[in-house]
Amino acid sequence: MAGPHMVRWRHDGGLALGERWAGARRWWWVAALTVAVAMLGAYAISTLQQPVYRSIVRLLVTPARPDAGQTIAAQNLVQQYGLLAASEPVARAVGARLQLDLPPEAIQAKVRASGLKDELVVVVQVDDVSPTRARELAAALAAETEQQQAVRMASVDPRDRIEVRVASPPREGTPIAPSTAASVAAAGVLGLLAGCALAWLLAVLDDTLKAPPEVERHLRLAVLGSIPRPTSGQAGR
Repeated sequence: MAGPHMVRWRHDGGLALGERWAGARRWWWVAALTVAVAMLGAYAISTLQQPVYRSIVRLLVTPARPDAGQTIAAQNLVQQYGLLAASEPVARAVGARLQLDLPPEAIQAKVRASGLKDELVVVVQVDDVSPTRARELAAALAAETEQQQAVRMASVDPRDRIEVRVASPPREGTPIAPSTAASVAAAGVLGLLAGCALAWLLAVLDDTLKAPPEVERHLRLAVLGSIPRPTSGQAGR
């Protein structure tokens, strides 16, 4: 008789949502294990990654005359100077200056430059696995950009020149990656979502009846008695 009743129970729609949730709570250890594995995995990956350091240098764009026309001209050129700082000719010159065994493309890949139009400032960021080399690259890039701008302005009337000057020497690179704490926290959140989804799936796939009220409701049979689960002492007799 178990077969027909089981078919009828399935036809009636299976367990209710509340019972599914109760079933999912029985699999709480799956969610906890998923969170632990995800966080430990993220921590292991972060510790195995090579640290990356960033050094920043700022270049001031200064017009020779403080009038509105020169200021607007300088603002319009700020982005161009940012491109100059990250350009291939500057990277090639920096590689030769520091005697680096790196092609210009490899140096350019380490550089991010952006112009702040309203502040007349070019921000150059250099990322490298060595904090000292990040600082040296940032200083060399700034110096080379300043020098090339001076060459470009040599034939311009001194009253119309726009100079590019280093605001202050760059500092030793500071670590930016890997961010272990952020990675572990993100892995914990993702692991919790995945663990809850897995626990819910296991509860949905579990079609067993675990309590007398469930038997009476779904099989429409009265429970006349139940056999208690033996304790550890009774099981050994």
